[in-house]
Amino acid sequence: YNRRAVIVSADLFSKIITKNDIVVPMPSHFGYSTYMLSVAEMLQKKIGCKCMDILSSDAHETWYDTKLKQGRNAELGYSFKVNNSNKITGKIYIIDNVYSTGRTMETAISKLREMFPNNQVDGIVIGYVDSETVNVLSKALISPSTVFDAPFTIYVIVSFLSVGLYDT
Repeated sequence: YNRRAVIVSADLFSKIITKNDIVVPMPSHFGYSTYMLSVAEMLQKKIGCKCMDILSSDAHETWYDTKLKQGRNAELGYSFKVNNSNKITGKIYIIDNVYSTGRTMETAISKLREMFPNNQVDGIVIGYVDSETVNVLSKALISPSTVFDAPFTIYVIVSFLSVGLYDT
């Protein structure tokens, strides 16, 4: 991966994550963490938080490709596995690069909450892509987003517009 991109991403996430937090990188469509693992490891080195690569899934199409083929109401088609049965203490943040429909993040957060019911689990993303809410989110910089109807907090660091990208 582009080292500069990893450093910039880690710098953005470090605006919210502290050394006492646990960072879980979101797996890619390959089923395991790739780019986000590099960012989580950089965060661990930079601020001393704990990086735990404990989420995985079966290899699958990207959510974007699934929606293109099946339409907006497509089913996720995969689930997450937590590769850790030890007790974890601390706030857990799942980090990812892009949030579009929210289904992937919601599913991952639900799985971690199921496995670690005594921990607070939230998500942080660098960008949000959706033509309907971009006007609200374009004003959001390092702040909890209130436009998502979800029982957890998603922090959007930088938002950007890609009109029509997810329209089917």
